[in-house]
Amino acid sequence: MSKRIIYECSVKIDDLDFSVLLDDNYCGHSIPSSIHDHPAFEAHFVQTGQYTLQIDRGKLQLSGGTGCVIKPSIYHSVFPEEQDTVKYCFKFYSFSQSTLLSQIMKSEKWKDGIFIYDQISDEMRMMQQILYEFEHRAIGYQMSIDNLFSQLLLTVIRKIIDIRHPKGTPIQDPDNEVLVNVIDEYLYRNYMKNISLSDVAQHLKVSERQVNRLMLNLYGSSFKQKIIQIRLIAAKNMLLQDKHATQAQISEAVGYNDPYYFAKVFKETTGMTPDEFRKASNCSQTTLLLIKQDSNTSI
Repeated sequence: MSKRIIYECSVKIDDLDFSVLLDDNYCGHSIPSSIHDHPAFEAHFVQTGQYTLQIDRGKLQLSGGTGCVIKPSIYHSVFPEEQDTVKYCFKFYSFSQSTLLSQIMKSEKWKDGIFIYDQISDEMRMMQQILYEFEHRAIGYQMSIDNLFSQLLLTVIRKIIDIRHPKGTPIQDPDNEVLVNVIDEYLYRNYMKNISLSDVAQHLKVSERQVNRLMLNLYGSSFKQKIIQIRLIAAKNMLLQDKHATQAQISEAVGYNDPYYFAKVFKETTGMTPDEFRKASNCSQTTLLLIKQDSNTSI
């Protein structure tokens, strides 16, 4: 079930315009959701309790006093492990061309598209003040919330960006980050349909040859390879999340009309059939341990 957006504002940091979103699950005891993705960054700040962050590569434990930022287009789910849990979250995105966005995306602090850190007292204070302003709605509350989000987003971005980059180091191809966002958004919204290279070319308003050249430059893979990768990530998550979903149901849900062809592609890519992957995952149940590091340490 999609979450309802209850507040949205614009924040400008240097030359980059962000949209910041709050949905109706932004505070309190998190409502568990199925694994999903979207073209926005997602930030979580855990106040109390223990949460599990499920991603394609496994699970991460988030405890009280932990901050977590998830990159766009990363399949994930965050759910509480205890009854007495409280966290705050918000989303932000930008499709503008900017060196700052390139710095954010290229930071060495990302690991599998996730940045986890501690020392979040400033973030917690600002989120609590945002909540207070939103609930009481006194004169000027919107201006106050927008200002608080400007400070909050700046704080988070400064922690994401790798401060070890020498000042003045050129960031190559900022245009590429915008293209990645545009292509990712289109593919992740449509992978379950029978989309083709020509559909992507039409969306980008370029030739099919240009699309393949772009994708090889940006991803190191062709359109066909990229769409298989996205579909199989979705299929793996369905195999792990829904123990009763059949191969035919999963095949159809991720864009394959023929379940036998889906199984063939799955085995060629992973070395296992879908059933073997599900059984192996049930046996291993590998949990990735969270090593809490300060905000100036790469993870």
